[in-house]
Amino acid sequence: MRALIATAAVLLSSQALAAPPEDVSLSSMSTYRGVPVVDPVVLGDAYELVVKQLGVAVGTRVPSPAHTLGASGFELAVENTFGFNQSTRAPDGAVPAWARVHEDEDPAAFLNALGVSMRKGLPFSTEIGIGARWLVNSHQAVISGWGRIGLVENWRPWPDISVHVGYHHYVGNPELQLGTWETGITVGTSLPFGANPKVRQASFSPFADFNLLTVAAAPTIDPELASEIGAVAYGRHVPAGIASTKALVIPQLQGGFEIKGGGVFFRFAGGWAFGTMATANAAFGFAF
Repeated sequence: MRALIATAAVLLSSQALAAPPEDVSLSSMSTYRGVPVVDPVVLGDAYELVVKQLGVAVGTRVPSPAHTLGASGFELAVENTFGFNQSTRAPDGAVPAWARVHEDEDPAAFLNALGVSMRKGLPFSTEIGIGARWLVNSHQAVISGWGRIGLVENWRPWPDISVHVGYHHYVGNPELQLGTWETGITVGTSLPFGANPKVRQASFSPFADFNLLTVAAAPTIDPELASEIGAVAYGRHVPAGIASTKALVIPQLQGGFEIKGGGVFFRFAGGWAFGTMATANAAFGFAF
């Protein structure tokens, strides 16, 4: 836990690798190319899309195979996640939503997060995990925690089935509070391979993961500015003078695989958050 906190502190204090940083700037929405924008409906739609896509990026971690680690299992991984938010394109020549919240009006073409995670197996087919990720070229990071329970494991030919719940907290932005809850189910299997498959020195584990991402967010800017840009609080404690509505619930489907051998693994998954954006992520690490 101390290692993850230290990593998060380093990520938050790091300067962006390229200028300008990819911070979400709600105060930049009131102007575009130096011209004031007075249209709370258009700006409110852009704000909602940014919150949805940022919420998916924050809440999307690299899924694990359906089987749990076992009571003595432990895993350490480096992760890289991508959210393809089409930030440089918009229909009918409209201004892209992400250009409106970018100080230089020139956002990156995708949301990228780098980080580390740890998982620990517990008795009764349960496990817990924690992680920290840096949103690349920004001053923001994500702190995560989750748990899983295996419902069906190693009952061949039936697939492994597990359920999971977790929370991912977006930190480091003075203008926006945001957090994403994940609630989901993973289905998959594990296939040994190698010179002697019975020894299980290596395995290939395909899986599918269905998630419900619940995004709660609130602008922390002047209420008058929030009203001008149509920014509201979604399912969160409402700052004084800020309009509010229910949290955003976004279904997400991911599919992927893990290849493991000799205590080393590689994991890849791709997915789609319905009505929001596609994602792709990968992890490399060690299992003990």
